[in-house]
Amino acid sequence: MKKTIAILIAVVISVGNMFAQTASWKKSRHSVYLGGGFNWFIGDFDRVDGGSKTLSPKLMKETSYSFDLGYKYKLTERFSLRFSVLYSKLTGDDTKSRDDAHKHRGLIFKSNSFDFGANIDFFFIKEKEVNKPNFWQRWSAYAFVGLGLLTYSPRWDGPTVGTVKNGDKLRDLHTETEGYNPVAMSLPIGLGLNCRITQKLYLGVEWALRFTTSDHVDDLHGDYNFETQGAKDLNFANAVQGSKRGGDDHLDWYSTLLFHVGYKFKNSDGDVHFYHRPKYY
Repeated sequence: MKKTIAILIAVVISVGNMFAQTASWKKSRHSVYLGGGFNWFIGDFDRVDGGSKTLSPKLMKETSYSFDLGYKYKLTERFSLRFSVLYSKLTGDDTKSRDDAHKHRGLIFKSNSFDFGANIDFFFIKEKEVNKPNFWQRWSAYAFVGLGLLTYSPRWDGPTVGTVKNGDKLRDLHTETEGYNPVAMSLPIGLGLNCRITQKLYLGVEWALRFTTSDHVDDLHGDYNFETQGAKDLNFANAVQGSKRGGDDHLDWYSTLLFHVGYKFKNSDGDVHFYHRPKYY
């Protein structure tokens, strides 16, 4: 009887070892990363070429910065679940537009925005879990889509105008007839590329389009309002109460280009242990 039990135990252990070898991706299911890079806000600004619906490579000159950090958990060999926090300083400047009406509008804004997101990553080039990878085995690539919660607070980013000072919240000035909530949903979609440096360390680059469910990220959406002093100071004199100020026919969005450094928690049995596991003999 003891011999039979010993054989069964040996078989179970052997099968377990075979499975661990064929499913080596389970040895690095958990990872964290941090990074930073650039963003380009579109919204209701046509900062170079005029025509808010027409994009131009020249828009890439109008950059600001972003930073993010995140945690990733591998669901399968090709799919990962990722949670992240992205900080972006979003900016826009009507004075750089070639559209006379927009230049006359004269809005210069900045916004400290946070995006709390959950993404699904699909690795169309899988990560290779080999001890001594060659050059090509170090690379992996993925596409992702997600859902997030975006907070934003557009502020005046120009010189003092009447009672309005640099940094004043545009939402509090009631520049338009319609108010808004400074929280929206975000829907990122993009591509990423990783390069493995060591068994645990990797570098990555990621590009994304980040759509939102709000048209107020830049404080531009609807009609002019002149019922408050701050709105009178910022809104140009030729506009009248209720005339068009922003483009309400499309929602705001921006893009990001981020560079990451990541760390994988590797282990021998396919899971991460944050405590001492006693051995049984």
